[in-house]
Amino acid sequence: MNWLRRELIEHRPIQAGVVKEIAAKGQNVAVVMDTAAGKTIIAFEVANDFLAKGKVVFFAPNTNLARQNYERILKFFSLDPAQVELITGTIPPHKRGDFWRRAQFISATPETLVNDFAHGRVNADDFALFIFDEFHQGGEKYAYTDLSIIAHKNNITRLGLSATPGVDDAELDRVLAQLRLTELVVRTAESTGLSEHTWPKYEFKRIVPLTAELKYYAIILELRLEDILKSLRDFGCVNGAQRILSVRDLKAVMDKARKLVLLDDEIVVTLNKRILTLAAEYFKLRHFLSVLVTENYLSAWKFYQELLEEAGRSQPIRASKRIVTDLRFNVVIDGLRKKVETGESHPKTLHLIDILYRLLYGRQQIIIFCNDKNSQLGILQAMEAHTGLRGRAKVVHSETSKRGKAETQRVLEAFKTGEVPILISTSILEAGIDIPVVDTIINYSLPLEEATMIQRRGRVGRFKDGYIYYLAMEHQFDLSLLYATFAKTRKMLFMIRNLAKDIKPSRQLSLW
Repeated sequence: MNWLRRELIEHRPIQAGVVKEIAAKGQNVAVVMDTAAGKTIIAFEVANDFLAKGKVVFFAPNTNLARQNYERILKFFSLDPAQVELITGTIPPHKRGDFWRRAQFISATPETLVNDFAHGRVNADDFALFIFDEFHQGGEKYAYTDLSIIAHKNNITRLGLSATPGVDDAELDRVLAQLRLTELVVRTAESTGLSEHTWPKYEFKRIVPLTAELKYYAIILELRLEDILKSLRDFGCVNGAQRILSVRDLKAVMDKARKLVLLDDEIVVTLNKRILTLAAEYFKLRHFLSVLVTENYLSAWKFYQELLEEAGRSQPIRASKRIVTDLRFNVVIDGLRKKVETGESHPKTLHLIDILYRLLYGRQQIIIFCNDKNSQLGILQAMEAHTGLRGRAKVVHSETSKRGKAETQRVLEAFKTGEVPILISTSILEAGIDIPVVDTIINYSLPLEEATMIQRRGRVGRFKDGYIYYLAMEHQFDLSLLYATFAKTRKMLFMIRNLAKDIKPSRQLSLW
């Protein structure tokens, strides 16, 4: 029986070819294709064949993407609307059992079904197909892995979809093994006619010089970091001559110290508590420096307020107290306070505003990506201080309340219609959310990993030329991240292209 309304679908030969290959390979297939290449339609074609066998669940890593998939299912399938459900954590657990029982095609966040399996609210025999959108998120501690184990034990077919499967073969194999995906289908623009359905993407890197004041503040904070690093070296926790520890190296120091704290030796325990305090102080001060230099003044001020709160508790956080009572640190804070009180814009923000004026003159729809809500607030505040940008932007970020989610949906709809020309977003819009009207994305906060970079790039170039800006401060935090992420992205794309040319026999089965 056919439920898919194919008359509403733009037919592409590449999609038909992938569906045919999936059918030939059998169950448990991972599909790797570029963003906006039609992976969802491919999943719908597969789902259409399984609906007669049992329930189909389309999993997404966040609520907004799950809601989008739910709306697409309603649009493209002729099922009774009562047989289609959106199941997320907003539905009380005691009510979800009824939702699962009456629905045939479900869009859901993975944690809900894991929880409902654990509490006996659902029967595994009712399910025929699990679709894992963004399957690359299937790490050991992610719910996709738990669902794959359940599916494997109960003979439920799995289908994975992703544009960013990993930076190398080993990482890809690890994810495939965890999700029990035994076959791989790969398509790229170079290996097929996919390029006919995509538009050029133009990328621009903008290196923003530090002001004299920011250089001064950075020197002060880096000197304090060097003092802490020297103490850690004296304790034998750090080797090498690096001036600033990476977050990974710092976490290794803290993990080692935490294990030693569990020992019975009182001297060792005292020593390692001291090491933990130093490492935590280094971590917090490094983060403050990073925010001050690479984000904006308001974001740095907000983090300082968090440190003050931690230091002022009845049982204060020692690392935070050491930071806020340091005389050199307070020299920086005095200068930062004046900048926040006067509304002075960060040099990166000024560069952003210059770009926005030029883009809005061309009536472009723009998404600005940043890492957190404080950075969003700083950008919005700076834009509101400029007449030509006042009222032109809205912020969107992950929401947990019904009211917050409804407001996010309202803002997204206003952006799609052109009522709002600029969105300031955290990671919520990086993966999967379909916003076809985007002309330009601006990476105010640089992508922290290669998958994020590729997902952000996928927001543009769907129906017309796309433009991508990367803003980096002339400081090692931004510059090293910019070049490292570009290098890893090239490596991932190179691996995907090689897979598309010659897919090697599945090796992942040997991993589990």
